[in-house]
Amino acid sequence: MGGNDTREVGRRDLPGKRHCYAAKAAQYDSACRPGPVTAHGVPGLSRIGLRKGPLLSSRLSIVVVVHSEQGFVRSCLTSVLRHAPEDVEVVVIDDAAVDHSGEIAREVAGNDSRVRMLHLTSRHGPGPARMAALEVTTGDYVWFVEPTDLLADDAVVAVLDRLAASEPADVLVVGHTVRDVFGSERAGRSATDGYTRPLWDKVIRSEVIRHLDLVIGNSAGWEVQITWPVLRAARRVVVLDKATYLRRELPRAVRARAEVGSPVEIVQAYEQALEDVDDVHRPALLRALADDVTRLLRQFPGGRGQAVFDRFALSWGHYQADLTAVAGIDDAHRRALDNRSYQAWRKADSGGGGVQRLRRLKRAVTRTARHPRRQARRLRSLPVGLWYRAQLRAPLDGRLVVYAAYWYSAYSCNPRAIYEKARELAPWLRGVWVVKADVVKDLPDGVDHVVAGTRDYYRLMARATYFVNNVNFPNDVVKRANQVHVQTHHGTPLKTMGMDQVGSPSSTRRMNFPLLLKRVARWDYSISQNAFSSEYWERVYPSGSYQSLETGYPRNDVLANATPSDVAQVRAELNLQEGKTTVLYAPTHREYQPGFVPQLDPHGLAEALGPDFTLLMRAHYFYRDQGQARASGGTPRSGRVVDVSGHPRIEDLYLAADVLVTDYSSAMFDFAVLDRPIVIYGPDWEEYRDRRGTTFDLMAEPPGPVALSEGDLTEFLRTGRPWDDASNAQRQAFRDRFCSLEDGKASDRVVRTLWPVEPGGHA
Repeated sequence: MGGNDTREVGRRDLPGKRHCYAAKAAQYDSACRPGPVTAHGVPGLSRIGLRKGPLLSSRLSIVVVVHSEQGFVRSCLTSVLRHAPEDVEVVVIDDAAVDHSGEIAREVAGNDSRVRMLHLTSRHGPGPARMAALEVTTGDYVWFVEPTDLLADDAVVAVLDRLAASEPADVLVVGHTVRDVFGSERAGRSATDGYTRPLWDKVIRSEVIRHLDLVIGNSAGWEVQITWPVLRAARRVVVLDKATYLRRELPRAVRARAEVGSPVEIVQAYEQALEDVDDVHRPALLRALADDVTRLLRQFPGGRGQAVFDRFALSWGHYQADLTAVAGIDDAHRRALDNRSYQAWRKADSGGGGVQRLRRLKRAVTRTARHPRRQARRLRSLPVGLWYRAQLRAPLDGRLVVYAAYWYSAYSCNPRAIYEKARELAPWLRGVWVVKADVVKDLPDGVDHVVAGTRDYYRLMARATYFVNNVNFPNDVVKRANQVHVQTHHGTPLKTMGMDQVGSPSSTRRMNFPLLLKRVARWDYSISQNAFSSEYWERVYPSGSYQSLETGYPRNDVLANATPSDVAQVRAELNLQEGKTTVLYAPTHREYQPGFVPQLDPHGLAEALGPDFTLLMRAHYFYRDQGQARASGGTPRSGRVVDVSGHPRIEDLYLAADVLVTDYSSAMFDFAVLDRPIVIYGPDWEEYRDRRGTTFDLMAEPPGPVALSEGDLTEFLRTGRPWDDASNAQRQAFRDRFCSLEDGKASDRVVRTLWPVEPGGHA
């Protein structure tokens, strides 16, 4: 059907009297579920950011309900507002958001006169919250856009043009594309197949939905409860084949954060709809039921899948003939339904176990032929692998905690701070560090450890209950049921990370993104330094159902709690002379360069600054060995240049420094905790931004003055520019955005979240 084709659907006239909808929520069995949404008001509704003056009718109201989608709300609303005309209103419902979704929406909206925001003080759920929006929408049509999805640049204009091109329609079904987490796009189902459950691809005449007197419960079947009554009541449905809507194909765990109820409720909602459907709509409804059940059974294996199948099998008894005719259910699936056998359905759905085993065997043979050396190494390691598999069957140790940092290469960063705080608050736990063999000599006395790759290592990884790491554990680590993984990260991201690196030439060569998502799926907690990081991590690491712990960084407690005597002690250990200004230069890694290449000459800078300055040179941890060789001409100490690339704890260097000079390193976010001057040295900003990618414009929002040449940098430091009022104001704005949680208690918050303890140190 072409873009201007229409279909006359049904003949039911709408009632002549216009009235508000009436929606009643189901009886809730938990305190977080409010009472029913009524026709004359929404319980717990707070109207914020409403436009001043009289509310004028709009051609279109776009409704976005947010609850726990902070990683996606910004891009969604930006896409909605980018090209929306002035006579389109955008209504955002903050459904008692449990994250920063509401705040992000308000930030994006700013003072935009097209946006209206409502806040629900208690959770209503996806269906009732969308109905609540109709209390204030003024548009002739309403479009419910999901906060995890996007609109095409010309989407709103195309929809308005299509609605204006023919006689008034009750429903406009829009075309869409699907984008997976790797950035690939494919065409969605044809817009002509409009009789489907999703609400997001349907633009509905407001009068239609208001007249229906819908009863929308807080259940998983809410879309069926809205979409099918609307389609049944619509006298005229038109189609816009143009792909105006971009559906993000996200892992189920991401969308599950905002879902309610059980998938069985979706089948039940179809059953209720079928009780009140005419012969015209019955085939489409049955086809949608079969399609949804097939999808649900693939999406929910195990117990929930069994429950969905059992419920559908009951419907099969009532609608067997019709379902066979309109849904094309084949003989194998029909026998599974007749016999009420979930296992038979799964076998039919997978094409048979023998076929799958044959395919796996073929892939294994192909891998062996292509990579014989790799397979030989695997065979040599088989005894250790068997040992690990045996240990995976042993009971978990509920008091055993694994700690690791930087791919087993250090005892440092956030895991170290958590480990040391846990020893204080939860001494009944046994914390064990995983390190490489050459790191053992650097461990402090009393730190329990194992060497990676040994039998003790695999026993530890199999038996421990808790895992704390600032990077991901290796791919061969199996996460068992009831094991808890804590991802601490190791910096607020200025450079792009995770799935934002898809398509980057420098990243694609090194990173296997499907494996990355599998590693992320092991996370239970993700620690962030600030709200900015929480939003970013959830967008670029979308495959897990982890909880963001916005606590500040444990490693920065030492900075927030430092005393003058602590600073003096560190400076003495580094043999820094009193009265001299200490400059810490800490550049970041550039993966598009062959190695550590300083963007400035440290000796030249030191000579230009004169005898009143000492320069500490800190290479990125990827290049510590190279840093010692190149930073000071092969000499660890050379006059006023001190190479500290091998110093075990960068927090000590922060305490010792009077001013930080960095380019695009996350060091700036940590050093800012000390409220000391920061200078950005960014002569290659445009190249770094274009080749590596960045999360925000550092040149527009720096923590201090920006030097684009060595001459500028020297002049700034010699004249005191980093200490002037303008630089102080920049640093304060930066601190307000990124360091507001750094109060010296982050480690305490993390430990008490993971292992609840009393003040006396007892569980």
